[in-house]
Parts: sequence; C-alpha cells; structure tokens
Amino acid sequence: MVEVQKTVVSRTKQIVEQLEKTKISLDRKTKQLKLLHNISETLTLQLDIRKLLTSVIKLISQKTSTEKISVMLIDKKTKLLRIKAAKGVTKTKIKTVKFKIGEGVAGWVAREGKPVLVKNVLRSHRFKNVINEKEKRQLICVPLKVRARTIGVISVEEKVGGLAFTKDDLTILTTIGYEAAIAVSNALLFDEVQQSYFYTITALVKAMEAKEPYTQGHSDRVKKYALSIAREMRLSKENIELIKRFGALHDIGKIGIPLRILNKPDKLTKEEWKIIKSHPRIGVTIIETIDFMKLAKPIILSHHERYDGKGYPMRLRDKKIPLVAKIFNVADAYDAMLSNRPYRKAFNKEYALVELAQCAGTQFDPRIAKIAIKVFKKLDG
Repeated sequence: MVEVQKTVVSRTKQIVEQLEKTKISLDRKTKQLKLLHNISETLTLQLDIRKLLTSVIKLISQKTSTEKISVMLIDKKTKLLRIKAAKGVTKTKIKTVKFKIGEGVAGWVAREGKPVLVKNVLRSHRFKNVINEKEKRQLICVPLKVRARTIGVISVEEKVGGLAFTKDDLTILTTIGYEAAIAVSNALLFDEVQQSYFYTITALVKAMEAKEPYTQGHSDRVKKYALSIAREMRLSKENIELIKRFGALHDIGKIGIPLRILNKPDKLTKEEWKIIKSHPRIGVTIIETIDFMKLAKPIILSHHERYDGKGYPMRLRDKKIPLVAKIFNVADAYDAMLSNRPYRKAFNKEYALVELAQCAGTQFDPRIAKIAIKVFKKLDG
C-alpha cells in the first residue's frame, strides 16, 4: 500500500511538473502571438518608408531594451547593405557604413538568411574578426526576408544596463524582422509606384516647357528659388520636403492651356487671360486623383494668390494663403521677370529686386519679399 501511494505521489508530481512546463510554453506562445499581432497592427498599414523604419526602430527599442539599433537594406544597384534607420549610431556611421553580402555579421545574415545571436564576437570562430575589441562584444542580427528573398537585416547591440541578450530577445527580434520585412517590402513597392507617377508628371511638365521655349527651365529654377527662401526662413523639414518633391510641378496646369495663348507675342485678351488664370485649378484636377500628390495642392492651387487679395483663382488674402504658396508667388514672379517672354525681353536683376521691394505688402507677403531679396542677391552674385 505504501509503495502504491509513493507511486501515485511520484506520478502526480510528474504530471504537475509537465502541466507547469506546458503552461509556461503556452504562456510564451501566447505572448509571441500577442507580440505578432501588435507588430502587425503597428507596421503593416504604414506605407511611408521613413516613418515605417522609425516605427521599426521604436518597436525594437521597446521590446528588447536595446540602445544601439541599425536597420540595413540591400541597395538594388550596388548590392551593398546600407543603414537606412538607426538609434545610437553616429551620423557619420550611418552615411559611411556598408557591407558586401557575406561580409561581417550583417553580411553573413543577409547571405544565409538566418538569425544569429553572438554573445562574444571575439570568441566566435565565425565572427572573431568582425568587431573591434573596443566595441561591444554581443549582438543579435536577423534577416528581413520576403518569400525567401532577403531585402535587409536588423542588427542590435548594447542592451540597457549591460545585460546579456537572451534567446527570448532573439525570438522577439526575429518576429519583428518577419513582420517588418513584409511592411518594408510593401512600402518600397509603394514608393516605386509613387516615383513612377512623379516622373511621368514631371516628364509632362518638361514636355510642356519644351513646346514653350520662353519658359524652358522655369519650373526647376522656381523650385530652386523657393527652396533657398524656405531654408533662409528655417521652415520645417516637412515644408522643405514638400518644396523639394513638388516644387517643379507648380505650373503643371499649363498643360491644359493652348500653346497659341501661352506663346502669343501680343497682349492677351480678357478671355485669354481668363483661360490662363484657370491653370491652377487644372493643375489640381491633374493631381487630385493621386493620393500622395495631394500634398502639392497648396503650391499648385495658390501660387498666384496675392497678399492683398487681388490674385487668382480664389482671391485669398494674407494669412489665408498657404505659406509655401506665398513663397512660390515670390519665386515665380522673380524668375518671370528675369526670363524672356513672347511680348517682352527679360528684365535685369536690379530691376527685379526693386520690383519685389515695391510690391511687398501688395502682391507679396512683405516678410517673405524681404527675405527673398536677401537670398536672391546671394544666389545671383
């Protein structure tokens, strides 16, 4: 009887231990599934590649308590791994660090498509010559893979408090890498589609200017002038980027204006002026069906509005005119004065600068006109 009781107790103990192990395993898998769901929600709907990579870095930092993170992507042309987003990495390294496929830990992971946790690089036979003795000796590197194709890697070093990386850290980072790879691939594809649209529309602008010899190069020059003004005004990065990306499209609506009017050597009739003044609205019609290009609407629609409310197409006044449009109003007028037109010769720089000063407070925002004059003097020597 005693032996039977001992056997029962022993068996019960084994069952309890097995159940405990099973519970721990289920808890771990539940946490992994929750993590996967959270990562998926965070990343998969983000199509802006820069914002996406920022989210990836933030997510890794939160989930692994890591102070040094690099997300590297394989450049399609050079086939090199380059850092595209990072935390705890100097700007110099971000610009200069690159790996061939197979080179270093990152290159090895990119080639093999396998995650790796190295607790001491100097003692690792495979990676002993990869990291300088002065650097941290432990790291995790996981691939960004889409359909068996590696598009980049995530590398982490320096855990908070000098703690060692664990297998759980490797699992978490591998999970993030899996979801991030899909999101990054989608974002890159979306970016390619955007670029295709952008290049097509830019080509249309160039084609239009080629048929209108008096304005060849006008769009690019105006963008350059607008950028110089915006930088002098220390505008936000968002506004600077807006001008960089879409500035050359400010006159895209002229595609819909007959060349006989655009190139007319004589004074325009009232009806012809009415047609000319329709080009901002035509421009908006061209870009409004393309979601990412809707950002260009303030520039395209409002760059002919005047500070005193006598512009077109909506006769907006002062603060109702978007700031970037006010800048383009000045930049566009300046280039127009310095360019030949069918009905007149180009004015000289001195005349144009005086005109900007005299029209400050009427046609132009006085603050922007003042800054523009300062900028144009530098640009034109």
